[in-house]
Amino acid sequence: MKPGDLVLTVGQRPVSSAESVQKQLFAEAIGVPLPVTVLRNGAMVDVIAVPVEMTD
Repeated sequence: MKPGDLVLTVGQRPVSSAESVQKQLFAEAIGVPLPVTVLRNGAMVDVIAVPVEMTD
């Protein structure tokens, strides 16, 4: 994903808020490739995101 991308779907589920994205990225999603659709420069683009665990 790139700066300015607008996330439309995560795991083929519509995104309505940042909270809805967070709900789909629980521990069981860590390391699992997820299809993500973003709006980039007026075009819908499909990407694969692999969530990683944040460490301090």
